[in-house]
Amino acid sequence: MITLADLKAYLDIESTKDDPFIGACAATADALLGAYVGDAVVPEVILERAALEVGAELFIRRATRGANAGQIGTLEGPTFRTARDPLTGVYAMLAPFVGPGVA
Repeated sequence: MITLADLKAYLDIESTKDDPFIGACAATADALLGAYVGDAVVPEVILERAALEVGAELFIRRATRGANAGQIGTLEGPTFRTARDPLTGVYAMLAPFVGPGVA
């Protein structure tokens, strides 16, 4: 389980302005991972890293709603579309412990 402080450090955010939203992202990430992992035995370090990745994905979505991430703020850097499923970036990390998902 990650905390508000954990996710803020991962996102490199010092301001307290977005604390309620960042805290909600952390809680949502934990809930989504708990539902996906279920009773599988996953090392705590892997779960924490996955929760940080998912929490960051959820936070970034607010800035990129309906846009390509490279279109926000400046036109510099790569342009990419955020995934609709916030767990997309962690499925491979969790696969050795959870197994492949079934749709």
